[in-house]
Amino acid sequence: MKTFEQLKQQAVAIRDAVNKNENSAERVGAHLLDTVEKMESLEITDVAEAVLEAEAAAAEAKKQADIASQSGEIAQKAKEQGDIAEQKGNEADAAAQRAK
Repeated sequence: MKTFEQLKQQAVAIRDAVNKNENSAERVGAHLLDTVEKMESLEITDVAEAVLEAEAAAAEAKKQADIASQSGEIAQKAKEQGDIAEQKGNEADAAAQRAK
């Protein structure tokens, strides 16, 4: 039985064929049969498990993206607070210089 990679390569070869009669009924039909056989060999539990794994991976990716976004917001707030503190410090220094 062909692997998914082999089926993909076969499909690309059929898609990219340019010579007359290169994609014969036998060639295209054989590819279709190979594909159906591969699909039939898959257990529904394998497919369901793959879907669940993909959903879990997507959820984890979203969680990581949310954390990264929140981290960026926190860093921005910290920078703003630092800028304000620096400005206040400069104002205090200027006031102290004037008071002398």
